[in-house]
Amino acid sequence: MRTTHPLLLNPLFQFDSPDRLIRAMGKKLKRGEAEEIQRLAALGLPPITSRWCLGTMLGVNAGIFRSMELRPHRYYRNFRLASGNKVRNIRAPKAGLKVVQRWIAHNLANAYVAPDHVYGFVSGRSHIDAAMQHVNASWVVSVDISDFFPSTPVSVVRSRLLSIGYQEVAANLITSLVTYEESLPQGAPTSPVLSNICFGPSDLKMAAIAEHYDARITRYADDIVFSGETGIPHADILVSVRDHFERTCWDINERKVRISQAPNRRKVHGLLVHGGSVRLTKGYRNRIRAYKHLLNTRSDIPQEDYHSIMGHVSYADHLAELVGKSDSN
Repeated sequence: MRTTHPLLLNPLFQFDSPDRLIRAMGKKLKRGEAEEIQRLAALGLPPITSRWCLGTMLGVNAGIFRSMELRPHRYYRNFRLASGNKVRNIRAPKAGLKVVQRWIAHNLANAYVAPDHVYGFVSGRSHIDAAMQHVNASWVVSVDISDFFPSTPVSVVRSRLLSIGYQEVAANLITSLVTYEESLPQGAPTSPVLSNICFGPSDLKMAAIAEHYDARITRYADDIVFSGETGIPHADILVSVRDHFERTCWDINERKVRISQAPNRRKVHGLLVHGGSVRLTKGYRNRIRAYKHLLNTRSDIPQEDYHSIMGHVSYADHLAELVGKSDSN
């Protein structure tokens, strides 16, 4: 597993205190900027107050950020990536911008307090943990957000940065460094945590809808799931959800809306939840058995295929281990 460089985990990057940063900025420090740096640092946020402040923290010429703002196309690689039947347009930042984004992402993630029902892009939480919240479900309602990152516009990013503590100049600068073509880019390390931050008001609304209908809820990235152990799925859940998203920047992918109830199988975040524990679908279990047979009987598996097969087998084993621990508690 690749470790994260300590500098990327430090909200001040190369400095060990706000005071040292303030002294290093020297005569470039603007009126009131020292107090703002101290305030943001106290909130656990990267104290980005100006290009000069950002350049001082990172040890680079502040002019590079102006270039990134004015000519963002120079700092991204654009390509298409097939994932199942879907093709994603990837906007991957180049090395220099990627370092800046990774640093921002790590430290915003540390400052972000995820609601209990949010599992995607949150350290220590997984889609397996999310699915476990729905065990013994007699019904499930699933809703998927279309193009979650690209449909999150700069206006929402800027607004949410203001809401967590940044002032206008800083919010504008950060927004320019983490968005591309007027939205969160698919491929930028900042997009996952910023999507969670931007989705904050909608998370509150989804949780309120779940509470109103006495349902359980999880969100894993763009996948929102409601479930219950008794009765049947209340049709008004979908009405309430659709009504909310009509007033936001996000759209529901109607092709992926799912309502399932007994005796049909109930699947949540890719795992079956009807019963006392989560488990793989029958098709996936058969696939894992075939992979294990292949591993036991063949020694000439191509390396690329071998790594893919081992990934699936390791995932199945990890799930079995988690379920075993859950059952023993």
